[in-house]
Amino acid sequence: MTLQRLRTGRRIGPVGTVSRLAVAAVFLWAGARSASWTDAAVGLFAYPAVLVGVFLLRGRHTPPVRLLGGDGYLLMAVLGAVGFWADAPAMMLFVGVSLLVAAAVGYAGCELLAFSNIVLGRDDQIACILFTPLDRLDFRPGGGDGSRSGGSAGCGG
Repeated sequence: MTLQRLRTGRRIGPVGTVSRLAVAAVFLWAGARSASWTDAAVGLFAYPAVLVGVFLLRGRHTPPVRLLGGDGYLLMAVLGAVGFWADAPAMMLFVGVSLLVAAAVGYAGCELLAFSNIVLGRDDQIACILFTPLDRLDFRPGGGDGSRSGGSAGCGG
């Protein structure tokens, strides 16, 4: 995935965009209410840097990660549980900002990978149990914008 592709090729429609913005608002509100400056630094800088680092260690030119079934859902549940256990306010800020980025660029993959994919120019995809069904509303046959192909390919679809 190139930065140009992210700028011009939205993979989500209005339902996916609005749903990400709404959930982002909730996460940012909840995170900001309870976050210390340390939590903010962890959520806005450390968590994204760790993900960029993990995918950078894999190599920029390795095949993209595709965990779009049960393995992806399990991985996201474990990562979410660990993140919230370690520092819930930081995780809420990280998820909220990631959702804003995903909505802004039309990214259909798991929001947690939106930033690392943009920074590294990759297209890694992990299943997204919440947004996959919502994204499919925009791309269902006979509804939404039928001219788009694939819909939420990056979000477990």
